[in-house]
Order: sequence, then C-alpha cells, then structure tokens
Amino acid sequence: MMLSLSLRLLSFTSLFLFASVLAGPVSASTGAAADCDALQDVSLQEFRWKYRVVVITAPAATDQTYREQLNALYEHDAGLIERDLRIISLFDTGCSLLDDIPISAESAGRLREQLGAGSDSFSVRLIGKDGGVKVHEQSLLPAEWLFAVIDGMPMRRREMREQQN
Repeated sequence: MMLSLSLRLLSFTSLFLFASVLAGPVSASTGAAADCDALQDVSLQEFRWKYRVVVITAPAATDQTYREQLNALYEHDAGLIERDLRIISLFDTGCSLLDDIPISAESAGRLREQLGAGSDSFSVRLIGKDGGVKVHEQSLLPAEWLFAVIDGMPMRRREMREQQN
C-alpha cells in the first residue's frame, strides 16, 4: 500500500517535472490561440468517475494569483495523488494546461463555456468525480482547506475506508 503510493508519487512528480520542462516556455507564452490548436483535446467527461478536477482560470500563466494557487497545490503533491486530483489551468492568453501539458484552444474554450468561466478573472473550481462543481471561489484556496472539503465528501470517505482495509 505505502509502496504503491510512493510509486504513484514518484511517477506524478517525475511527470510534473518532465512536463514542466516541456511546457514551460509554451505555458508562459503570449501567443495567439492558434499556437494551441494542434495540442491535446480535453473534456471534463473523460475524468468523470476517475478523477476530481481543480480548474483554475486566470488571465495568463504569468498571473501572480494563479502562480500562488498552483504553488499551494503542488506543495502538497502527495495529497493531490491521494485524492485523485488533476489540475486544469484555463488562460485568456497563451495555451491552457492539463497538469502542465498544453491543451488545445478549442478544448479550453469548450471548458470555459461549460463552466461559465469569464475572462480576465481568477477563479478556482473543484469538480467532483461525479462531474458536479463542488466549490467555486474567486480567491486563493489553501490546499489543506480544499483537501478537507474533498475528505468530507461521501465518495472520498468510502475511498478512505477501502484504503484502510
């Protein structure tokens, strides 16, 4: 059990570092949306019943509030893995991201529309495994607070019981 979590943490951290190196210049770019057209397509439906999703919207990857939120989450990467969390970052400028891997501008537009996410503003949404929006805030959320919300959900409580057995 502990070995499995350690391996998942190692692979998540390795993937994050590798993706950061690959996506660094792209995610901070201010290029047109066309730069993202050939990239990965993403929909919330593909995460349903498998992952919880934190969706962060911001004007750009360079936005200070966005960077603070992302750092707050990645400081607790073991908690992200334990709770089956993925992070989608939607930007007005530059390529949007799924766990630091660029996604297509078309996918980002669909996600913004589906979530009613306005432009030029910072927000954080927690999407449950059932696909429903559980939290929607327009301010920084501490990872510990977000984890407490998740840990109070019936599905997460069941997951924790199953992990203990």
